[in-house]
Amino acid sequence: MINSADYSDAAFSGIYRYGITNYLTLSTHGEATQGLALGGIGADVAVGHWGTFSVSGSQSQANHAPVTSGEFDTNGNNNNDINNVPNNPINDLPDNDNQNGNQPNTDSDTKDKNGSQYTVGYSYYSTLFSLSALRSSRTPGYQDLTSYTSDTRLSRRADQVTFSTSPFGTSNGTVGIGYYDVEAYDQSHTRLLNFSYSRSLWGQSSLFLSLNKTLSENGYSAQLQFIIPLDGGVSVNTGVQRNSAGHYQEQIGASKTTPTDGGLGWNLAYTGGSDPYQQADATWKSRYTTIQGGVYGQTGEYTNWADLSGSVVFMANDFFLSDKINDAFIVVDTDNYAGVPVMYENQKLGNTDKNGHLLIPNVSAYYPAKVDIDTLQLPADVVANRVSDSVSVREGTGVVVNFPVKKVLSASIRLNDIHGQPLKLGTLVTEQNSQQTTVVGYDGLAYFTNLQPHNMLSIRQEDNSVCRIGFDLNSNHHSIEQVGPLVCQPDAASGERK
Repeated sequence: MINSADYSDAAFSGIYRYGITNYLTLSTHGEATQGLALGGIGADVAVGHWGTFSVSGSQSQANHAPVTSGEFDTNGNNNNDINNVPNNPINDLPDNDNQNGNQPNTDSDTKDKNGSQYTVGYSYYSTLFSLSALRSSRTPGYQDLTSYTSDTRLSRRADQVTFSTSPFGTSNGTVGIGYYDVEAYDQSHTRLLNFSYSRSLWGQSSLFLSLNKTLSENGYSAQLQFIIPLDGGVSVNTGVQRNSAGHYQEQIGASKTTPTDGGLGWNLAYTGGSDPYQQADATWKSRYTTIQGGVYGQTGEYTNWADLSGSVVFMANDFFLSDKINDAFIVVDTDNYAGVPVMYENQKLGNTDKNGHLLIPNVSAYYPAKVDIDTLQLPADVVANRVSDSVSVREGTGVVVNFPVKKVLSASIRLNDIHGQPLKLGTLVTEQNSQQTTVVGYDGLAYFTNLQPHNMLSIRQEDNSVCRIGFDLNSNHHSIEQVGPLVCQPDAASGERK
């Protein structure tokens, strides 16, 4: 019986790799759950330009011995085992030589609770060809997370050799050959030979052909597939499969990629043959959530499903709704100034809201990302002390990036002498409230920012006489105010001008 939110024991799996030099990388690996602990180390050594040698070893300790059924692990339960390679033809091997454990054997009935695994490999990649080889071997008591919690058992030994090349140039396709040999604990072997060919056709379309032959059996399996991208992110694929018994299955499908910035994506698929299979699903992605749903199965035995995902963030004393955050996030804060354009890695994401905030949900952890605000589109009386920052965020966390934006009063003031002529170029002018000092420019103009609604200028002229002139500004004005002309009047009592 399957129940919602019903889980087994918690489990841990992790790997850490560190490059000692350009030629040596060390790694460590660990797995743990109730009743099982596993640890291992490994090394990758680059031999100049001649490829990379890899070795690893691991040890497991469990509270019970491996199961005796399912001697040969067709699911590939070890990360270092070739059985775990995605789309590896070894995953689809038939159950040869009575590998389900019905045949009497001795080695498979081990009572060992502890075991070890060793791997050694070599790989070489160049523009002409690539070559890789890997051998994995285990003692009878070795277990990992997947084999410990299931009724399957890892193989005693597994070998693989793969080779790929483009003999007629990459535009004419790539040829691949693979050999796989797996030995179970009942001494049975499964040997598989794989041939593949892929190439680009017109536009972005492509062709893929694969042939698999189990050397101890008659017959072969094969797959032929065409992929044809269309406009608007739509892709069509069609093909045919043949199993080792000589039965064929036609396949056809179409899909549309869900836009990363929001929109609709969908997928349709049909597989024919003696047991037809249909599948249809759709995804709607928005800034605030992702909604998915679909149906799949054989005629009369369909399964329906639906999923709704999203995130709620509380930061900078504000709540944010977002699509699911998988890595890290940033909240941009402009000190309550709304409508400021925000860019992430030179891509505009939107404008700050009424609280001066914008959430950036899809941030890559530990990457020093560039965050900017664009003040060129803001009114002339709005300033920011800084407009760019580089931010690294730890995985699973978020940070606030503050760009103080504020409205200031600015003015261009025309100053004349008592004869109505502009004050002389270079005359010193001080705004007494802020203690800003500037010089008179052409046509008697002086510019000040960060002013108050009421301001007072102190002007020292060439004869060292000083005049003071007051003026007012409209705080609701959204541009640089033009003030004046203001005139210094002589003051006989004080010897100053005002």
